Amino acid sequence: MDISRIFQPRTLPLLLASAALLVSGCGDDDDNGGDTTTSERDNGAATTDTTETDAAPAAPSIASSRVIELPGARVFPEGIALDESGSRMFVSSTTDGRVFTGTLESERLAPLAVGTNGPTAAIGLATGPDNALWVAGGDTGTLWRLDQSGGDVAGAHKVPGTGPTFLNDVAVAEDGTAYVTDSMRPVIYRITPDAAASAPLEAWLTLDDTAIKYTEGFNLNGIEFTPDDEQLLVVQGNTGKLFRIPMDGDAPAEVDLGDGKLPSGDGMEIDGQRMFIVLGDSGEVGVVDLADDFSSGTVGAPLTDPSFARPTTLEKAGDQLLVVNSQFNAMDSPKLPFTVSALALE
Repeated sequence: MDISRIFQPRTLPLLLASAALLVSGCGDDDDNGGDTTTSERDNGAATTDTTETDAAPAAPSIASSRVIELPGARVFPEGIALDESGSRMFVSSTTDGRVFTGTLESERLAPLAVGTNGPTAAIGLATGPDNALWVAGGDTGTLWRLDQSGGDVAGAHKVPGTGPTFLNDVAVAEDGTAYVTDSMRPVIYRITPDAAASAPLEAWLTLDDTAIKYTEGFNLNGIEFTPDDEQLLVVQGNTGKLFRIPMDGDAPAEVDLGDGKLPSGDGMEIDGQRMFIVLGDSGEVGVVDLADDFSSGTVGAPLTDPSFARPTTLEKAGDQLLVVNSQFNAMDSPKLPFTVSALALE
């Protein structure tokens, strides 16, 4: 996502470099061989899995669409999450850390009342057990835990150390542990649900010497658990590559997409063996049909809709796809109101 004009001046030079790389598209493939170095995980050598993708179901199409409005003139929304019932949504504002909420039937979302010391920037969102709402704070280096009902701040967890950081997206395991990508540092952090309110984030997986090679610009972005909770899928926005990270300690490996790429891949949603992923620069939603073991996939025709306005992420609720429209490409003159596109799929 192009956020170089939102977070100033602290990370402006790095973000400008990232934006240039994303606009120019994906780089060439490089060698992903080598050993794996992890933090509190088993070491292992990367292996090649040749499992073929099963016959893909019929390609999705959009039957109809509508928009859900967000109040405010400078929202520039980025993240979205659903509660456990799948009937209530939360949407984040990058500019001031606000979170908006409403039902799937809402025409307009309302701000969630958040307690003191809440988010000052809100990027990726995820919900978890015990009414938790996790908010990735971008270049603040903080992952907040809020209460879904009233917005009370239950935790604020910072990355350890100093230097550039950008906490981007969050995925939550069945046990409530939150895993968060850092687009600037080659680390995936985590925090357990029983951690103290001010406990620092734990460097769960160090990506040095793995198949995931950080380069200039914005790197890991979207993150999601597979339906069996046994692997994490992560997308590297500046290369268009998709990776899987087994939770049993095996080495991360690139998902074989054949000739397919996911340029400027952002937020994603896994629905069975199908993945929907926002392709930020093209303003489309990519569709990938994945093998049973998620080692390979086929990139299909993307979805697009006239209501899209530089989308960043999405959620699937039943037969609806909810797509957040950031308008990051119209920072000086956004078209109001900001919206979430609600697409009925067929």
